[in-house]
Amino acid sequence: MLRFGVVFRRRAAAVALSLFLPTLATGQTSRTSGSVLGTVVDQTGSAVPAARIQLTNPATNQVRTAASGPTGDFLLNGVPAGSYTLRVESTGFASFENKSVEVNVGSSTPLVVRLAPATVQQQVTVSEEPRDSNHGRNHDWSRAD
Repeated sequence: MLRFGVVFRRRAAAVALSLFLPTLATGQTSRTSGSVLGTVVDQTGSAVPAARIQLTNPATNQVRTAASGPTGDFLLNGVPAGSYTLRVESTGFASFENKSVEVNVGSSTPLVVRLAPATVQQQVTVSEEPRDSNHGRNHDWSRAD
């Protein structure tokens, strides 16, 4: 009977510790970092899902990445406090860049990223002349054939 009590207390202590340690670790992280919480929308305000999010610390070149969810929302947790550049890209839209995102200790930086439609560019390159060397040069257009 005594042995059962010792085993039970050890297991109870292990369970309590496993529940408490993640909370302690999260508390430690929030003392040195913050988060970036945002939404990616188009010009009409509709959500842009699956946008590629890139948060870069220009001082350290450390990069954090994420993707927007079905409602356009994204979250980057555990971001060390500092100044960052946020870049957002999605197919069919022009790239977005904000070079002044500030992350503060223990808080969330809220952002709304509004993407503009991509501009269509068309380029035609002629690399050589037609292979037919006569190509109408020696034809007399004044008479009917």
